[in-house]
Amino acid sequence: MVPVCMCLVDMNAQLQKLMDVGNQRLQELRRFNEDVYKAVLWLRGHQQMFSGIVHEPMMLTVCAEDTLFISGNN
Repeated sequence: MVPVCMCLVDMNAQLQKLMDVGNQRLQELRRFNEDVYKAVLWLRGHQQMFSGIVHEPMMLTVCAEDTLFISGNN
C-alpha cells in the first residue's frame, strides 16, 4: 500500500503539469490574438453572468493525443 502523502505528492505533480499546459496554451493564444486572450480572461472572471455554458476557444480546451486526428489525415 502506498502512503497517503506519496499519493498526494504524485497528484500535486500531475495537477501542476496540467496547469502548466493550460498556461502554455493561454500564452500561445495571447501571441496569436491579444483581443481573444483578453476576452478569455474576462470570461473567466465573469462566468456567473451567463445562465448557460460559454465555451473557451478550442485551442485551450481540446486535447488530441493521437496525431492522426491532429494532422487531419484520417
